Amino acid sequence: MGHLSIHRGAVAPFVSPKTFSWPEETVPTLVGSAAFGMTLSLSTWIQAKLRISTGTTKPIPSILGLGSVAIASIICHFVSIQAFQLSKSNSIVFDWNSSNDESLFFVNYLPTRIQIENTPFDAYHPFELSKSLEDIDLSHSLRIIALGIIAYKCLGGRFWAVSPSSYTHLGSFARRTTSLPATDAYATKTERQIINRLGKIHGCHTCGDRMFISEGLKSGTKFIADHIPPKAAMSQMRERWYRKLFRIEVKQRFYPQCVKCSLKQSNILSDASRKYHLAANAKKGFVMKRVPNLAQSGGGSNAYVHGIRLRREHLAGALIATATVKDSDELDVMSGNRVRFREWQLHVQDFLVAASSFVKTKISS
Repeated sequence: MGHLSIHRGAVAPFVSPKTFSWPEETVPTLVGSAAFGMTLSLSTWIQAKLRISTGTTKPIPSILGLGSVAIASIICHFVSIQAFQLSKSNSIVFDWNSSNDESLFFVNYLPTRIQIENTPFDAYHPFELSKSLEDIDLSHSLRIIALGIIAYKCLGGRFWAVSPSSYTHLGSFARRTTSLPATDAYATKTERQIINRLGKIHGCHTCGDRMFISEGLKSGTKFIADHIPPKAAMSQMRERWYRKLFRIEVKQRFYPQCVKCSLKQSNILSDASRKYHLAANAKKGFVMKRVPNLAQSGGGSNAYVHGIRLRREHLAGALIATATVKDSDELDVMSGNRVRFREWQLHVQDFLVAASSFVKTKISS
């Protein structure tokens, strides 16, 4: 492998006395936040290809969501470091053979050129982190993951909500605080009005749309009081042997669902119900390998993929990126700010020990 050198002429920047200067952590924070959200969007898309949705058997969506947030946290951390380095200089030297274990990014700065020495692919790889698993600090990675998970949950995130939305189950945007108790009966006029208002404020529980621009029904209604579980699936759900054995009651609630998703749900349930009744009626000579599960018919290939819609829990990426680069010099950022995250861990440990001692003292007294 040879030596590749790319030279660029230095250009003196124009500096105005009134030029506004962004804080140096602004770009890394924005880029890190975008990386976090894009990683979760990619997870949603992959789960859609695997036919996993919010209606998939528990706890599969939650486990996949937890893993997605963990991976997104690590990617956000590394991308914010890279963005910080690139924002500090217009050129970088990457040492691919460095044995320095203080940093996952081995970077030096030169003002006018980029050098890449002994590159294994004879190319410029700005996101190459390490050639050996021995270079990865597992403890530091776990601290980043812990911060990401805590921030995601504190911002109201639900791990299962990373999965695509099932049309016949709780959607990714569903929250109990934006729903009403329901029975087998249709919603009353008052309940419909409340649900319509909740939808305009919080959005459709399936797709998240608040219908600001989209037109609703001629009556002005944009959100339907959606039975979850759907009325069409209640009979089948109540006949499950384990529900009968343990006397598990199926409870319903009304959630706001936009007219577009409501129409989609209606079509899905209509088709699934038709197949269910044909399969249950042997006289019609209809043979099916498997009777459709009406409550899960809105998932799988029918699920709504919401990956590009932003939510407040995606701001967890901004918190990780800010913690990585905020008020830090280049060497600290290049090392992943390990010292800072280690100190935070020790503070948390001290707090938990003190809290545990306090509780034990109260119990013993």
